[in-house]
Amino acid sequence: MNKGLESKINAIILPGNSSENRNWLPLVANILQQKNYNLIEIHYKHWETGNELIDFREETLRLAEIAKKVNPFIIVAKSAGVILCLKAIAERLIKPKRAIFLGFPLSWAKELKLPFDDWLPKLIIPTIFFQQTDDPVGSASEVFTYLKTKVGSQCSFRELTGSDHWYGEQEFQLVKET
Repeated sequence: MNKGLESKINAIILPGNSSENRNWLPLVANILQQKNYNLIEIHYKHWETGNELIDFREETLRLAEIAKKVNPFIIVAKSAGVILCLKAIAERLIKPKRAIFLGFPLSWAKELKLPFDDWLPKLIIPTIFFQQTDDPVGSASEVFTYLKTKVGSQCSFRELTGSDHWYGEQEFQLVKET
């Protein structure tokens, strides 16, 4: 590599479940490109098929294949993307260098009866959890209380003002400093 040229860091972006997150991806991409990231945006298959819910099994396998091609990498995940990432890490399919999680969907995860109590202790990479104060799928207080009993000291927690679970430009400006 030539002196003075920085290599880009690979960042896999995992959005939330809703197809509305197609509009979230460019927002995140624009902010992260300013920080010298090589971006890999994930578009879920259920967005094209019209299914309401993400197929975690299928998307976990897709994520593992993508991760093999771009190693090393970090993860930036929102909501369902957080679930997907935790599942893939727990199953030892991916090993990101670090993770930034936005909007941990605590109530949805409980509703889906996913094995978070098994997955979260396997999260051994540096991770920052960002949660809105009054996020409708889990307030910052509820989420951080739950997570602090499941993850180690490599994880940190930051509360963001908000109540819409969108994690838009205003919130992401705070996130990009990490």
